Amino acid sequence: MGAVCSSPVDVIKTRFMNQVSNEAGQTYKSATECGIKVFKTEGLGAFYKGFLSYFLRIGPWNVFFFMAYEQYKEAVLPLAVSL
Repeated sequence: MGAVCSSPVDVIKTRFMNQVSNEAGQTYKSATECGIKVFKTEGLGAFYKGFLSYFLRIGPWNVFFFMAYEQYKEAVLPLAVSL
């Protein structure tokens, strides 16, 4: 779910940061305008370009994080409650 929800935001951020200014100024004035233009010109699928590589990068991190968090809750939180 992390990759599904954050992929569109990552695509907008990347396009906004990598834009090439033309002689009239910036291509996108804001991240919101960037998202709207991408949606109008390329459709919803444009927000998920490169999804597999993004998922392969963020997926293992999420698994590790939540496994470590569960271990933390089991080991440390009972000690904090007893104080």
